[in-house]
Amino acid sequence: MITDYGDDPAPALREQVAKALCNTGIALRALGRPADALAAYQQVITDYGDDPAPALREPVARATAALQEAGDGGRSD
Repeated sequence: MITDYGDDPAPALREQVAKALCNTGIALRALGRPADALAAYQQVITDYGDDPAPALREPVARATAALQEAGDGGRSD
């Protein structure tokens, strides 16, 4: 899905790819693979951070928050 639709002109498809990447990051983190999780989050930001489609703001924000949380060592204070 990611390679097939990641650059699709339809914002709804790009949104689904961005959400799939965020969910991949969540799953990888849960599996104890933090470096791979961070790579998935970074891909969301790299691929969609400058995308003008409003539907992509939420997954980019989630990925950014996950990277910031990882940079804080996972602290939530």
